[in-house]
Amino acid sequence: MDVVTSIMVPPAAVAAVVVAMYWIYPVPLLVGYQWFGGYIVAGLHRRFLHLGDMSYCYYDRPATDPENATTVLFLHGFTSNKTMWMVVCKYLPKEWRIIALDLPGHGESSFKPNGDYSTKGFAKKLHQFVEGIGLKKFHLAGISLGALISATYGSQFPERLQSLTLMCPPGLHRLPNSKKTKFFETMEKTGKMSSLLPNTAEDFQNMIELVLYNSKAYTFHYRMRRALTEWQRPHYKNWEEMQQNLVYGCEEERDAAYIRQMAAQITAPTLIMWGKNDKICHPSGARLMGELVRNSKVVLFDRCGHTIAMDKPRKCANTMMSFIGSHAAS
Repeated sequence: MDVVTSIMVPPAAVAAVVVAMYWIYPVPLLVGYQWFGGYIVAGLHRRFLHLGDMSYCYYDRPATDPENATTVLFLHGFTSNKTMWMVVCKYLPKEWRIIALDLPGHGESSFKPNGDYSTKGFAKKLHQFVEGIGLKKFHLAGISLGALISATYGSQFPERLQSLTLMCPPGLHRLPNSKKTKFFETMEKTGKMSSLLPNTAEDFQNMIELVLYNSKAYTFHYRMRRALTEWQRPHYKNWEEMQQNLVYGCEEERDAAYIRQMAAQITAPTLIMWGKNDKICHPSGARLMGELVRNSKVVLFDRCGHTIAMDKPRKCANTMMSFIGSHAAS
């Protein structure tokens, strides 16, 4: 007869190991946060979808009533990943099915070198993912690059969307009478988005202050900032290739006429959200996007930077609930 003895590990011992890892080598804590944080914070399950030579990682929180569920798919921005949506998703109704995707080359999704990483290329990959998990009609929400991809998807596949939520999409600075931030002035001179690819702990803190208004809420110890930089570094080669695609790769997408045409083709009810203190995409873009997209609603947040989901997670969730709730059966 085999005897199985269970070993109870005292909570104090677990805490001691976590503290020791934080001070000695915090990277495993970040990996654990990516794997399990979504479930702990917001009930999000980590899943994978394999399609040909692409592998997509995503969070999926099933609805309490799958047959009558409202489904919302979230897309993050450039150099971010699906974990950024945890703080918003925890405020969203349990009756909703929540999906948060790692874009190709970000988080745990795979990257195909020399691929098409224009916004149209990303939208095509998004549609492959949508088809792969069997979504028919759903609500799509994106921030920054994710918002531009969402808008592109909405213009190409309008029949699939019940609503669209766009948080500070880039590109509107190309329109006449628009305003441009220092970030985009630098990017157009250098062809790079170096401030989003930190090499040191100090660079990481500067990036946090660039994308957030309430940066003090995300001020990490030097060791954690250094660990976060190391954790992201394996993606840098991929992101450098992507930024060349996004900045120079598709001449058509750099033209103001493309932005107008894309926006005119969006037919889904559209919520446009912007932080009044955005240092990446100038807040004047909210009005311009609202004028271009029919059936749209514009909401501006006080004391909010570029990353709305982290600066104003509860307000972001409440605004989406109100808007999506009014278009759930569209």
